[in-house]
Amino acid sequence: MDRIVVLGHKDHGKSTLIGQLLIQTNSVFESRIAEAKRASKRLGKKFEPAFLLDSFSEERAYGLTLDTTRAELKYKGAAYEFIDVPGHKELIQNMITGASYADSAILVVSAKAGEGFKDQTRRHVFIANMLGIDFFIVAVNKLDAVGYSEQAFNKIKGEVEAYLKAVGINNFVFVPVSAYTGENLVALSKNMKWYKGKPLLEILHGRVHKKGHGHERQAVVLLHGTVEGERERFIAGRVISGKLSSKQQLLLLPENKKVTLLSLLVKGKKSRQAKKGENIAAKLSVDVKEPKGKVLASTNADISVGKKLPAKILTVSGLSSKLQINFNGVLLGCKIGKLGRKIDILTGKPYKHGKIFAAECELELSKPIVYSSFAKYPELGRFILLSDGNFSGFGIVNNRN
Repeated sequence: MDRIVVLGHKDHGKSTLIGQLLIQTNSVFESRIAEAKRASKRLGKKFEPAFLLDSFSEERAYGLTLDTTRAELKYKGAAYEFIDVPGHKELIQNMITGASYADSAILVVSAKAGEGFKDQTRRHVFIANMLGIDFFIVAVNKLDAVGYSEQAFNKIKGEVEAYLKAVGINNFVFVPVSAYTGENLVALSKNMKWYKGKPLLEILHGRVHKKGHGHERQAVVLLHGTVEGERERFIAGRVISGKLSSKQQLLLLPENKKVTLLSLLVKGKKSRQAKKGENIAAKLSVDVKEPKGKVLASTNADISVGKKLPAKILTVSGLSSKLQINFNGVLLGCKIGKLGRKIDILTGKPYKHGKIFAAECELELSKPIVYSSFAKYPELGRFILLSDGNFSGFGIVNNRN
């Protein structure tokens, strides 16, 4: 299943676009549509397709997405999962979580007067690209609000295209849409005959995603904690790559100790195997103290252990001298060692002033951790940056040279 994150400013129509796609591909029950219509009426609004996604009453009342929301649809035999992420600055952590699982992105930018290409949309683009997304469909929305003007579309297109190229993104396509009226989403609109391209979903369907790499065959398990059984204590974790088999020989990291997987539970039942994406409980040949953040892996998995982390960071506030990272639930003290060139993420140009920038650096940690490049094992290659205990940015582990 291909995963697509939908990015953009808080009121530019992301949820509405996904809601209309669900309706036009018959991917939502009539009862759900009826409930959304009743909710719209209670709030004194016309039918809002966005209500098919919004889970909280606060979202419906104020038109905000507070958390990441996922919706699935099928089109011409292919399955897609759309990830709707928060568009407002205060919930950027939620946006990072949602975008980190996506293969491609739909960037929604409103053509309506007074809206346009906002700073928050630029942040979304930069973060998504930093997380490895290299293909963007730019949906220039609300064309119905500007009389389906080709000139209004081209104005937004020129501004967004200049930014994408400035930050090094060259794989993108533009499509004019009206999410509320459902135009140019699944079928071409009669109101925009000047547009000679394909509808949005057809563009997405024609996109060939990258397939898995050889390293995904290696078994890797990220440990979360322990589970107390009636008679035994198990370690708990999630398989992030490959397959596990009972009696398999593995490495416990960061100790670099060889262990044997004695027994395996999947969904609370004994199993001979576990595959990528499954949560497990396991009994090992050795006792594991404080398992959170530790890793079980095949002996040939490309994973590192160390106190120096080659990273790329993005800050959203000033950095104090008291820095920490949250790496898979483990808090570690850190300081910035070598710091490369800073980039202003709002312009893509060298950083001059302000608190928001991106830079390559080397982080020096208070103790060794298990890590890999984000491109190989995302779960072992991303972290949250804290300053005086407060969220101040995030980072990914760079490829080693």
